[in-house]
Amino acid sequence: MMDRKINWQEEDRKYIWHPAQQMKDGEVFPPVVIDHARGSYLYDENGKEYIDIISS
Repeated sequence: MMDRKINWQEEDRKYIWHPAQQMKDGEVFPPVVIDHARGSYLYDENGKEYIDIISS
């Protein structure tokens, strides 16, 4: 079995509809791929930290 790195931004564009976003905006503002979370903080693939202010 070959290990294949998944391009999550491409998979998002192919399969996910974001109802609060114009489709054209996805070309200018690509989705942020979250790698992991700790408490109320999210971390992207590069380790950049975001605070989760929209989860419920």
